[in-house]
Amino acid sequence: MSDVAAHRGWALFLLACLALVPRLTVAAPCQPGEGEPLEQSLAHMADCQDQPSWLAWVGERLNRAGRYAEAVDHLERALLLDPGLLPARLGYLLALAGSGDTEAALALASDMLAQDELPPSVRGPLAQRVERWQRERAQPTAPLATSRTRMSAGLRVGRDSNLLGAPNLDSLTLILAGQPVELPLDDTYRSRPGNYLRLDGNLEHARLLDELAPGMRLDLLLQVRRRLSPQVPQSNLDQVNLAVELSRRWPGTPTPEQALARPAGWYSNLSAGSLDGAIGTRYRTVGLGGGLQWQLRPADTPCEARTGVDVQQRHLASNTVLSGNYGGLQLLLQCEIPGLGLQPVPGSMPATPAWQLALTHGTDRPSDDARPGGAQRQSLLRITGLYGPWLADLDLERRQDAGVYSSLLGDETRQVRRRAARIEWRAFGSPSWPGNLGVGQGGSLELRLGVEWSLQRATIGLFNARSWGPYAAIRYLW
Repeated sequence: MSDVAAHRGWALFLLACLALVPRLTVAAPCQPGEGEPLEQSLAHMADCQDQPSWLAWVGERLNRAGRYAEAVDHLERALLLDPGLLPARLGYLLALAGSGDTEAALALASDMLAQDELPPSVRGPLAQRVERWQRERAQPTAPLATSRTRMSAGLRVGRDSNLLGAPNLDSLTLILAGQPVELPLDDTYRSRPGNYLRLDGNLEHARLLDELAPGMRLDLLLQVRRRLSPQVPQSNLDQVNLAVELSRRWPGTPTPEQALARPAGWYSNLSAGSLDGAIGTRYRTVGLGGGLQWQLRPADTPCEARTGVDVQQRHLASNTVLSGNYGGLQLLLQCEIPGLGLQPVPGSMPATPAWQLALTHGTDRPSDDARPGGAQRQSLLRITGLYGPWLADLDLERRQDAGVYSSLLGDETRQVRRRAARIEWRAFGSPSWPGNLGVGQGGSLELRLGVEWSLQRATIGLFNARSWGPYAAIRYLW
């Protein structure tokens, strides 16, 4: 009897295991996995439709793919099963706004912000997104969904500790006949602090050119700037910059495993700039650039990258010996706010990223062989971050000559390192403030308060510089 009982026990155990097999095979496809193609994940809907976390995950992936209407269906079901699931609630907001139901998204977002248990890491980005939705609702895009134009005019008042960027030297040591000689310098080599007034004007235009090719786009940027200082009029200057870009995103979004292997599109641009100073400086530049665009998704954060080349002709009309021709490589990486990706509306200007990194490296070769120092290697790293009303910039630049700058200043090769930083606080006025400049759409006021700082150190003291100062600005956008 004991053997019969033992066999009967094993049989019951095996039957129990077999009974569990269907459940195990159902649970496996319902585990989120970024390596799985989206369409393959959707094929598991019949098995996973009662798993709220899986539904929220698929809804988030549909949002990233721009399939908002489908995302709404999945996220609504997730909330029916688990009304308190935070990822599903956030994804549902984005899906509603992306599918055009901004009113419902604003109502739900307001309810979430009124809840004390909402984590601070979510509250800040959500409040920022609500503010953006409100501005877009009050100031809609242009009548044509394929184009948009934005303009702004600004007034900035500030103080700079070194308006001329002088090295702040009283004397300079020269090497004459092998002997050092101390040369007194005039006041133009000393720091000149003072107040300044800056006027800014900007024009941005974006247009989709789908009639030429799907995903093709034209962008234009024009910037005009004038700086005036009654205390240091030698620092007055006028500056104009123009950039035109043609880009194309190829149809289809690369899967995560394809992101680094297959580019998402290409871009090409033309730029031109001029700077005229009161002391006679006349600087002109013309540039061409181009390369590939990449769609990246590290850590589930929508990110984009650009890799390309940049060539420029730099002409200093006031001293042509210092003119040069630059060629180099560039890398741009920008990411949106994690969990609250700012998806741009088709045909609109791109959304502001949460942070951006730009890296360039190249060589400026002299147009005239007599240029002091000869060719110069140049590297620049710029990091920009945006969180709520705060914006911060950090620049790290390094330049190094190929040869001796001047035997009069010694036999040392010139190396220049520059560090610059800026932190700024922004506040928007009423987005429905009536327009009175004849543009017909109305506009909004923007207030900016900030401080900026710059430090340049060189192996030759003549090229050292330090400056800092606060500023306040007001800008009208329409």
